[in-house]
Amino acid sequence: MLITGDHGFTVFATSQYCGYKRYNYDFSEHGGRCAKIEYKSDYQANDDHFVYENDNKECFLIPLKYVSLNKIPLGESHGGATPEEVLVPVIILSKEKGKIEYNIKIINYKLKIKDPQFKMKVFPKPKHKIILKINNKTYNMEFNKDGDIYIVNLKGLKVGNYDAIIEIGNFIKNINIEITGGLKEKDIL
Repeated sequence: MLITGDHGFTVFATSQYCGYKRYNYDFSEHGGRCAKIEYKSDYQANDDHFVYENDNKECFLIPLKYVSLNKIPLGESHGGATPEEVLVPVIILSKEKGKIEYNIKIINYKLKIKDPQFKMKVFPKPKHKIILKINNKTYNMEFNKDGDIYIVNLKGLKVGNYDAIIEIGNFIKNINIEITGGLKEKDIL
């Protein structure tokens, strides 16, 4: 998307700012902001204006400053080669093609073998599927609206520590998940 803008009316060419008429070109137009001239050679460029020739060989005097080539306009005016007339603000908006950073909050790194439900929260809400990879196996995480969390059942994994990868589009996060057994042996005293 491209956004451009115009500066609106300029009051610098009025008597309030200039105070006097600097030139007496009766043939000037547009409140003294331009003047079509017959021959380029009849006029010399100076600090106040320059001579412009277009592709059709038409010649014009164009003010560079906030002066009038003839009458000082009574109100606001446009035209000339002042900065606000020749500089156009441009804003270009586009979708970010780079990587989106997600804030991931793991709810449970330690899972019990009887109920190996891995849970996490993600902000901002992703537009892509969330994939969890463990030992070259891919698990698709499901969104649970009630808890505003993402869940996946890791049934089939044995007790132990696992390096896992969370993928959301081109975002990647490495984590460690531990699956614990049901019974633990107590030391005998």
